[in-house]
Amino acid sequence: MWTVLLQPGTGRRYAPAGRRWIFPKPRGPGPDPTDRGDPRKADGTPRPEPAPLEPDDWTVFGWDSFFNALLLATASGELAWSALLAGIESRYSNGNVPNWRSRLGGTPDRSQPPVGSFAALKLHHLHPDLDALAAAYPGLLAWCDWWVADKGGRPRREGLIPGLLSWGSDTALVPGPGQVPPWEEGASGHLRAAWESGQDDLPLWDEAEWDPERQVLAMSAVDLCSYRALDLECLSRIARILGDEPTAHRLTADYRHLAATVNKVLWSEAAGLYLDELPTGHSTRVAASNFLPLIAGIPSPARARRMADTLRDPHRFRGDWMLPTISRDDPAFADQHYWRGSIWPPMNYLVLQGLRRYGFARLAADLARKGAEMFLADRRRTGMCREYFDARTGRGCGQRFQSWGPLLALGALEQDSEDPLPWHGHGQPQP
Repeated sequence: MWTVLLQPGTGRRYAPAGRRWIFPKPRGPGPDPTDRGDPRKADGTPRPEPAPLEPDDWTVFGWDSFFNALLLATASGELAWSALLAGIESRYSNGNVPNWRSRLGGTPDRSQPPVGSFAALKLHHLHPDLDALAAAYPGLLAWCDWWVADKGGRPRREGLIPGLLSWGSDTALVPGPGQVPPWEEGASGHLRAAWESGQDDLPLWDEAEWDPERQVLAMSAVDLCSYRALDLECLSRIARILGDEPTAHRLTADYRHLAATVNKVLWSEAAGLYLDELPTGHSTRVAASNFLPLIAGIPSPARARRMADTLRDPHRFRGDWMLPTISRDDPAFADQHYWRGSIWPPMNYLVLQGLRRYGFARLAADLARKGAEMFLADRRRTGMCREYFDARTGRGCGQRFQSWGPLLALGALEQDSEDPLPWHGHGQPQP
């Protein structure tokens, strides 16, 4: 609750991404762009103190806001809805809910994973509020349409295969010098697209080239296709709750078409997994986000069982500390820095929801318990709420006070309380 702030001008209460993510205006040289909350640099020398800063009024991050709303829902429905609406209201006029936005600037060129409809539908089940849901709906719908809006004769984030998506950045909308934090100055299109994914340096992006014409990574991404399918499904349910049947019908049709295309193109029978599509064919690298088709209801039960087998494999994902962002047999697992092998609360939470959706009760309980124990042990040891965790030791890393850390505990709390998944009571779509 200490992270709840007031957004001047709107009166919204919102939860920032963490204590260090209220983007200020530097009075001097900007902060070290490699500083991820660690007190020492990579070479072991201490980091210098940052320059004095002028405080900003507010800074809202994209997917962080929606996870924070679910965390706030454990204490207050009113606060949770306010935080969720603050996230939606950060959008630009074209519908884009950006990576981040503040009084001083933002990222009109890129978004973040579209989990807003999932959070809104789940929140409505926990704290029913038709007025709040109706207030959220237009912005969520505009954001949903933004991903595939026409851009140069193609859908904005169309990947290699028509009907599938890839992460990108609208280069014409990139803010000019002095309008972004120092670490964003001069960032490449590839890096901005990786930031849009939320998994900034995930090893899967190493294989994808930047396509300057389409302004996307040259791939079809399993994670973005899964996020969009989940968004379409949850938003269609919201539309029905609010009585907008024509839109609900359109979104459901789009969901079924996307799910069918993902099943046709991205499923690898040999691997028993959904894999990113590259110009050379399927990628061979497997991340935690390759299991996101589960939360979106994309695989058949038989395919879901094969995916679960990979999660149970101790040479790949299962272990004392889980879920690593990249499989344990990938060379990048040893990096254990940022999204290269470490454990991230939002990915654990989303994969857990998918396991519960398909009835993998024992595997879900194991993941929930291990995540909660890891979070609580580090919290008791350090008094901190860390950004991510080392998959070899379970120790916290990165930012010392990151708001989504407790998602690891929330997953276990939901297991114990039998918290409903947002699609319960609505029937299952047919992929």
